[in-house]
Amino acid sequence: MSRRAPPSHRPSGRPGARSGRNASVATTTANRLLAEGLAHHRLGRLDRAAAFYRDVLRVNPRHPDALHLAGLAAHQQGGQAEALTLIERAIAADPRAAAYFNSQGAVLLALDRPKDAEQSFRRAIELDPVYPEALNNLGNALQRQDRLVDAAAACDRATEARPDYAEAWCNRGRTLQLVERAEDAVASFRQALAVRPDWGKAHRYLGDALAAAGDREGRKLPTGVRLRLIPPMPRHRRRWPGCWSARTAWRTR
Repeated sequence: MSRRAPPSHRPSGRPGARSGRNASVATTTANRLLAEGLAHHRLGRLDRAAAFYRDVLRVNPRHPDALHLAGLAAHQQGGQAEALTLIERAIAADPRAAAYFNSQGAVLLALDRPKDAEQSFRRAIELDPVYPEALNNLGNALQRQDRLVDAAAACDRATEARPDYAEAWCNRGRTLQLVERAEDAVASFRQALAVRPDWGKAHRYLGDALAAAGDREGRKLPTGVRLRLIPPMPRHRRRWPGCWSARTAWRTR
């Protein structure tokens, strides 16, 4: 008569099957935590979002989307050194994600490293040639290096990729203003305002461009827009006052 193994030592199946089940549970948990963090992130609750991303990284320290989004949250809170480290870890975990390189470039711009930022944006565009945010951000990085013709060309590509991209039209117009192409700048600002009619900053730039083109009367802001102009730009970005801060994205892999 055969002896039965004590319950505490009874075989529980193949070791590979058990590890597979554990991995599946861990993945499900990480995905749930990531989704909760992203929901808070989109609502601007950066501290809560970052806490969920840290929970994901406790489950999987190399989770690329959690590393990227944690870096993005740090960037938005002003922690640029931490942001750069996290995003570089995300890139190491998944070097084919264009969004990660775009976010890296945004952090490098915040660190006043436009040449390095340019390389990050170019890598993002290599991975996704019609990535509007990366193209527009590239324009900003080139503008910060006084490479205005190249900056305008990058903005052209951004508006081709997304014709209703108001920020890219505005940034294109600002770049054309800087090379004294006032009439072309006017056309760009009008395109931006066709998408965002009450955007005070674009109205202000349009007025400046109209004045440069000889239309002094047209530079007046529409009633109700004047009070919605945005606050003064931070000192480190005053040299080239564009229409937006460098854009990151919610895109994941």
